[in-house]
Amino acid sequence: MKLQKRSKGGERHIPVDIIGNYLIRLQNLVNHCGEYLSEKPFRTRGKTPKDIQKKCRLLMKGAKISSFDQSLILEDDQTVLYGDTLGIESIKLSSDLLNSVGIEDPDEFSKEFHKRIDISRYRNRLTKDLNSLIPGRGEGVNLIIQTRGVEEITLGYEKKTMVKEILKRTKNEDIELVGVLSQMRVTQGPKKIELTSPEGKIKIKYSRDWKDDLIEHLKKGKPIQITGTATLKEDDTIEVLEKIKDIREANTIKRHRIVSEEFDMKLKNPLFLTLDYHEDQWIMTNDKLSIHSQHKDYQNCLKEAEDEFAFIFNEYINTPDNELTKDALQLKRYLQTMIPES
Repeated sequence: MKLQKRSKGGERHIPVDIIGNYLIRLQNLVNHCGEYLSEKPFRTRGKTPKDIQKKCRLLMKGAKISSFDQSLILEDDQTVLYGDTLGIESIKLSSDLLNSVGIEDPDEFSKEFHKRIDISRYRNRLTKDLNSLIPGRGEGVNLIIQTRGVEEITLGYEKKTMVKEILKRTKNEDIELVGVLSQMRVTQGPKKIELTSPEGKIKIKYSRDWKDDLIEHLKKGKPIQITGTATLKEDDTIEVLEKIKDIREANTIKRHRIVSEEFDMKLKNPLFLTLDYHEDQWIMTNDKLSIHSQHKDYQNCLKEAEDEFAFIFNEYINTPDNELTKDALQLKRYLQTMIPES
């Protein structure tokens, strides 16, 4: 990463706080790419989960004095059984997104972004990260970033207009929410129902067309996925889903990558978890692997389920066949089908 003064003459020193700000912003981009790639539910509060932070944290290596020229490496000496680590994949995705800023046409940029990031709220968050990395006119610097095998990317203030245009679009895209309907309010104004989601309570406006479906799902008390339109606030939270476009049951979670503190694997065949909600608790299970996780917080429930999978996987895969019972050997063979081809 390089920060260079735009002025040709005069003072060429760059304030330390500006350098620090850009390092933090670059780290945020890599962390958020890691959250997206590990299929973590979209987070509106708190910091990036610690297991993702550990795998994506950048360290400075060999700073150069001229302007500011800094090599960055991953902190975690990561290994995975197969394929790239989450940290390396996050850096690759960050690099691809930064490269896409070079596309001049907003429509082409938007198309490229949709190809790489298929969840609207992550598109919004990552576009904000890109915007934060483009220096403002008043800062008088250009940010130059290069990853291995890729040409240098120069981010100057002239790129801000296009990225801000994309940010306007991503703020108003369709939103997908998972949750359980908890309360229907009949008032004189717009009809609303409440959704208990991993993000907390969210109000949903509904028309007469959706009333019967909503009442049916309210009676069942099971998790659903609602797609609709909403305006995101500056902190990425949603107060109200303004219009419903689709409702479907959400009784299964598919996990293509499992990340825990000492485990990182992209699965060839996904892990399926049954999702339920009972007495204010999220419940995730996989009967075949005897996984059972239960927690009031959705993120913690998912983390416990993934930690259980990592423990079971390591126990069976690392045990010689002749030490396993017939049933245990069948389970080991099942787990082996999840291992990607090298």
